Amino acid sequence: MENEDLQLDYWDEMAATTNFAVIAEIKRLMDLGDIENLKIGINKFHHYLALDEQSAVEDYLSELMYLILKGTYDSRYRIGRWANKIDQLRDSIAYRKEFAACVTDEYIKSIWEKTFNFAKKQAEIFLGKGKVTSPLTWYEVFEKEHLCLWRESKLQNQQITLENGK
Repeated sequence: MENEDLQLDYWDEMAATTNFAVIAEIKRLMDLGDIENLKIGINKFHHYLALDEQSAVEDYLSELMYLILKGTYDSRYRIGRWANKIDQLRDSIAYRKEFAACVTDEYIKSIWEKTFNFAKKQAEIFLGKGKVTSPLTWYEVFEKEHLCLWRESKLQNQQITLENGK
């Protein structure tokens, strides 16, 4: 048992280096035929890659929620780049859901509240404390067409400019 704990500690330390270093060590063990340590290394490497993917999704979701909150509560933030960035973040999350088995709708739902609270706190730095009054829904974050909001804001701004010019 002590030897196994040492092996796990070793792989935890390896995981703190680079993926390349971990793969090089896995290759070395494979060349040596050390199957037991190889299995432990591959399992640990897989575990840490899953954590990396989940961390990336949490970051993407937080930024996505932050952008949506800013645009929802202040139409001045609804510019073309805003809608484009929302689409990019959605695509990044969808890509990870497709290729990383650890990133599922259930995982996203499990981090939803924590991620929303962080995004809300960040948005309120710009919008003002207490401005964000309701949580975001799955629809608003993943399905709603935000480019339409941007176009509506653009048309409203043009209409205001025309009215003020009269």
